[in-house]
Amino acid sequence: MLSVRSVPRRRSRGAAVAAVAALTLVAGPVAAGSAPDTGDAVLQPVTTSLRNTCEFPGAGSQPLTAGLTASFPTVVRAPEDLRAADVSVGLVLPAGTVTALRAAGMDSLAGTVRVNAFAQHAGKRAKAQAKAELPAQPLPDDGELVLRLPGELEPIATNAAGEVALTLDRPELILLGEAETGTGAETGAAGSPAGVFCTVEEGQDTALATVRVAAADRTPTPSTTTDPSTPGSTGSSTRSTIPSQSTVDTTDASSSAHRAGEGPPGAAADTANLCGTEIPPDAIQVRRGYYNVVVTAGVRKLDSDIVFGPPGYLGGDLWLWLRRNPDTGGILYCNGISGDLWLPETRDSFVIFRFVPASALVKVSQTAPAEGSVDPLEFVFEGTATAMMTMRDVRVNGTPLDVGPDCGTRVPIEIELSSEPGEWDLANGGVMESEYTIPEFANCGVTEPLDSLFTNLVSGPDNHIRIEFSPIRECSVPDPPPVCARPEEG
Repeated sequence: MLSVRSVPRRRSRGAAVAAVAALTLVAGPVAAGSAPDTGDAVLQPVTTSLRNTCEFPGAGSQPLTAGLTASFPTVVRAPEDLRAADVSVGLVLPAGTVTALRAAGMDSLAGTVRVNAFAQHAGKRAKAQAKAELPAQPLPDDGELVLRLPGELEPIATNAAGEVALTLDRPELILLGEAETGTGAETGAAGSPAGVFCTVEEGQDTALATVRVAAADRTPTPSTTTDPSTPGSTGSSTRSTIPSQSTVDTTDASSSAHRAGEGPPGAAADTANLCGTEIPPDAIQVRRGYYNVVVTAGVRKLDSDIVFGPPGYLGGDLWLWLRRNPDTGGILYCNGISGDLWLPETRDSFVIFRFVPASALVKVSQTAPAEGSVDPLEFVFEGTATAMMTMRDVRVNGTPLDVGPDCGTRVPIEIELSSEPGEWDLANGGVMESEYTIPEFANCGVTEPLDSLFTNLVSGPDNHIRIEFSPIRECSVPDPPPVCARPEEG
């Protein structure tokens, strides 16, 4: 299994500047895509690059700079999609990364590169991806490797006048060995892909472009996209007019930059079923980590919220597998997550019978690891978690009520985990919300049976749960939570 350490590495200012400059040079014009029909809008080319720390199979954590070049219209009319032209993805592997890959037995790179971006529009945050094919590229004997790959950026929906603010995020690499560039990659056979999971180094300017959205009945006026010369622009990202030169040009070797089945959200139906919500046997682990979580569990009958954490933890073992899209014939990249849930015991205060104050120590304990997958086109998570709810130290109007040591739900609570587009991400965390049912209670009461009392007071459907996730964190922490205390797998 692969495990990932996302510890940012310090690099000299000269190395960082050199990587950014290389990406600026490598982002030349490409033949991918055509200019969208934007009427009076003017196409403005932009380039943004970010430094990342990436976990390569066999080579460990290594620095990599990834960038996106595209031409955006200065204005679109709602509800037209925002489409980019002349899209290319740039990669810079520093000399040290190349040396480490060679030491791990790699002499070339081949596969697929995806660079994530986010679009903020009309109060919503949506995810879009730029995808590019990486044909077999030999690693140099020494020095860095600079690549320019033609690609396509998913169209971004608009629905109201205003603007779309685009920001760049982490890249994802799917590397295929010689034996896997054929049928293995297409069928998703065990061990065929090698996932490279990256984390963006902190302190960088992630802005890519800002595009005005005009109402359909108004005449649009051009508005400038993000300009590196704008006063107050900070950080280490690069945005500039695209020169026409590159260090390594793979345009000819990759005439088809966009795989079928990797189109915009909604391009293929029922992709959640294609990936499934369970981690399949042929999946490979691309990262081991955890999320800090705060869980707010509503109890409808008590009109009360039980807040678990901080700190609460959810193990974040990230998995990757490939599936064929039967609708388009393309390859779907499926990401999944599994992990143990640990929440602290918490005291909840509530009112029963409309006027009697009561409180209890409430504990939620998992009965199986949480597990689910990310829809590869809609970028939403769907999964499940199961846990028992127990109560102790119950007090009614200040008087102890002896419920015994095993008072809790008769069967586990089943929680359907789901996210909305742009609200949650494997690397950055976010928020998930859903409804759940509290089962009947059992084993409550020492001197008298109390199962019916708690069932009538607490159990029932339509209870709301909200889970807040931090960005994913590596398991190697000075004081690891229980979910990370397990030994590393070999």
